[in-house]
Amino acid sequence: MRFPYFRYAASLIVAAGIFAGCGGGGKSLVPGGSSQQSLGQSVPVTFTVTIGSQSQTQSTKRNPQFIPTNTQSLVIDYIGDNPSATPAPGATPPANVTTAATVNVTATTTNPPPAGECFANNGNYTCTISLKLPVGIIDLYVLAYAGQNGTGLLLSGAAVIVQVNANGTVTQPGSTTPISIALVQKGVQVGTASIGSNATIVPNGVPKPSVAAPSYPTNSAPYVYSAAQTVAVSNPSGTPIPAGTPISSITITDNETGGASCLVYIPNGATTATPCPFATSASSVTLQTSGDSYALLYNGKFAPAGSISITGSVSGSSTVPTPITVSITPTVFTVGPTHAFSGNGVPIGALAYDSVGGALYIGIGSASTPLYKSSYSPSTGYASPVPVAVTSVNGLSQPLSGNGGGNVGGGPNAMVIGPDNNLWFVENNGTPGRTCCVPQYVAVAVINSAVVNPAGGAAIQPGPGVFAEYTLVSKPGGNGYASVPPKTIVSLGGFIWVMDKRGDFYRINPTTGLVSPNLATGYLPGTTPSSPTNAANLITDLTGATQIDTDGAFFAPMIVIGSSIYVANNNQSQVDLLALDMSATPSTGICSPTGASPCIATFTAPFTGLTSPEAGATTDGTNIYVLNDNSGGVYKLTPPSTVASSTGVYASWEGGLALTKDGWFWTLTNTGVAAIEGMTSATTLSLTNASCSSTEWLGRGANGLLAGPDGTLLFSPNLSRTSGPTVAPLCAVVY
Repeated sequence: MRFPYFRYAASLIVAAGIFAGCGGGGKSLVPGGSSQQSLGQSVPVTFTVTIGSQSQTQSTKRNPQFIPTNTQSLVIDYIGDNPSATPAPGATPPANVTTAATVNVTATTTNPPPAGECFANNGNYTCTISLKLPVGIIDLYVLAYAGQNGTGLLLSGAAVIVQVNANGTVTQPGSTTPISIALVQKGVQVGTASIGSNATIVPNGVPKPSVAAPSYPTNSAPYVYSAAQTVAVSNPSGTPIPAGTPISSITITDNETGGASCLVYIPNGATTATPCPFATSASSVTLQTSGDSYALLYNGKFAPAGSISITGSVSGSSTVPTPITVSITPTVFTVGPTHAFSGNGVPIGALAYDSVGGALYIGIGSASTPLYKSSYSPSTGYASPVPVAVTSVNGLSQPLSGNGGGNVGGGPNAMVIGPDNNLWFVENNGTPGRTCCVPQYVAVAVINSAVVNPAGGAAIQPGPGVFAEYTLVSKPGGNGYASVPPKTIVSLGGFIWVMDKRGDFYRINPTTGLVSPNLATGYLPGTTPSSPTNAANLITDLTGATQIDTDGAFFAPMIVIGSSIYVANNNQSQVDLLALDMSATPSTGICSPTGASPCIATFTAPFTGLTSPEAGATTDGTNIYVLNDNSGGVYKLTPPSTVASSTGVYASWEGGLALTKDGWFWTLTNTGVAAIEGMTSATTLSLTNASCSSTEWLGRGANGLLAGPDGTLLFSPNLSRTSGPTVAPLCAVVY
């Protein structure tokens, strides 16, 4: 018969002609001398041999049982038991045994099977064997061979002491308890094992856990299989073990623990396999036959550095196969289809993630449709972005007030999730020229909680397209420009902090609606700010004598670390540290001497001598990283004052800076995105997707790149100054 090749343990059951029971064999309880027991006449005995799956391993759970093409046989030997000696070890009979039967077993559909045949049932095989054994206590050897007539490879065997009774029952010696025997598989011991060559996977789409994985070897988005990897094995003498030969087990382990990959077991000779389950732990398969193989299944989730380590171990051996690496090629995909944008209402390289509502917001240069929204859930992944049109501002049916400038048609400059879990952004109302008192604006997308109405009146409740809007003014600068566009916005200490490109500074209290302009009089909801009373001034040092800048060169995002804000000051070639007034209602400020117009922030310059720190900034919570817009390198700034530069530099860049968990730095480019693979790495890469390309330098205090909730690097291209493009508002780097 064709029954499972070296993947099973077998139990022999005998009672009234059939073995039964559990457990097996100790020394004979019948007194005797130092020689073998004398035996009586032979009596008919019928064996029912149950060949069933061994203890479940990951490989046997995931895959159908493999039945080989060779016919097998069972050999039953015996010898009278020697009470002073145990049976020959390893189920290897001594030379003087008697062979009671050699049975070539064949398959049958009859259950129970006739003598000499086996019945298959749910992966188990029941075989009936009739023979004669002598009455007495014997050492019984049951051996399974790969070939007929007891030839070929010994697959498994067992040796046990049994008592054959005159009535044909077989029991434990000295008792009436039936006996059972378990055959233990015997594979060729592996001396050396080579896992094979390194493999490469090209991703197949953005992660989407709700989509079921296909069977190997089919690839369908976002799932992709590596090529099947075999393990070359040799015996201890160095002779290669032929395919299809049972071997001591080899465990192959995928050491990725983020749920991005798992291993699929492919039995020798198989052309398909069941997909494996993903888990946040290492994944293993067990190979038990030479020629067994495996493949890695990747689901598109973030795998740090695009590298997955595969290791192996050999059962019963100190042999450790050389690990290999499965590399995942970083690839850019659009999240959903491209969109046709009109006029200057285009993606402007600004992103923010709302963890409460589970949505990614994308900045659009439009006063009437300032956002796109991509919903996210762990089960379905990222939805195709949809436009968010303004339905009301401060309770009135009207668009946002910021009308943009030459670059965009209004909408956000930079965005942040505020302490109230709503989306706050500084609007783009353009540079007003040498005219006093042209206002700028801060908008709130009311998405999760009610907000104060800056115009006065009842609180504004959350809803689709519902916005609140604060009005800001700043004091004219030395060149006559007033209320230049705010560039950057952060949330800290329960407040919203805003800086324009010149260094004028504001604080907004979301709870009360109080706007506190630096070195000016604060104002509450219902008040229209005027200049100079409510006009913000430049940040100064603690004495108030030195201004942070005089001409305006703040283009990178402010960075929050702990209770401090850092900001890149391009004109002064430095990164400044801001001290902040955290009082509920600033009255005298934190400058010395204090004054009636509160000084809500002061600056120091702990990091100086930097070149062009203006094209992007980010943090890992301890250090500040700033893009050098001259060399294309990255500065690492460690408080209080340590400066280091990256070894690698970007070949081209459009700005923005994001840090993924593998230590790679990413920026927008005119073809997609680029990466520096760590501060000390000289390796860079450039990724291309025409639907995700930026056409303009990102100098707006925004950041168009962030790591999503599942670790995927997401970005929105900057299409400022571009009219009517068809592009993707949201893109992803998958690796």
